[in-house]
Amino acid sequence: MGPNRTYLSGNEIRSDVRGTEFQKRKERITTVYCCNSTGNHKLPMNYIGKSKNPRCMADFLLLRSRYHAQSSGWMDTERFIPWLQWWYSEVQKLSDGPWLLILDNCGSHIGLPELPGVTYFMLPANTTALYQPLDQGIIANTKTSYRAALLRKTIEILEQRGVADNGYRSTSGNGRYGLREGQLPHVADGMLLMDAAWENVSKKTIVNCWLKSKCLPTEHVSYLKGLITPNGSGLQEHDGQVADNELSDLPS
Repeated sequence: MGPNRTYLSGNEIRSDVRGTEFQKRKERITTVYCCNSTGNHKLPMNYIGKSKNPRCMADFLLLRSRYHAQSSGWMDTERFIPWLQWWYSEVQKLSDGPWLLILDNCGSHIGLPELPGVTYFMLPANTTALYQPLDQGIIANTKTSYRAALLRKTIEILEQRGVADNGYRSTSGNGRYGLREGQLPHVADGMLLMDAAWENVSKKTIVNCWLKSKCLPTEHVSYLKGLITPNGSGLQEHDGQVADNELSDLPS
């Protein structure tokens, strides 16, 4: 969840600088995105990790309902069906339907239950990179914002706590301690920062990515283009960065 490169100052030699323990951490969580083409509805992100009961979740109970465990940390049918049911309950609160759900062509999306008012559109095999709106820049934008926020928060904590140059205090708390205790980031830290990064993806970015995907009917393309023109209805803009006040759940 941390940086994968070491940045050198002008007087440092690459062969003399070693990566820190922070860089060597390989924990991963799968993120589940969902948004509509105007960016007005961005559903809360769900997460999949390997641990069934991460100890860090004891301090972040509100996150627990959006965390799911799978032995490999990947989405499968057993996890996707509950997510789909949750998605259906959420979109019913936002509109009266009907709804079109665009999905990748993967094993976990096969044999889905019929839901009133819902049409599934499965992208053809090997076309995700071309036609999946999330892959046109939405996911990349979120990850860039997340990594920048993680680095800023880590530096801030290290400076405030006066941690030694080699990184962090000795690990303790059996996985319960994270950034706010001056330790390596745990799963809950990643989720909180990712939530903030997702919140700050601008509507304009989302609209442009949907247009780039070329998976929409002509009339809807015209509507979306009207939203991002100077004379359009206007879209709330963000700078793509996570503001400091949005990291308040990670007190120093």
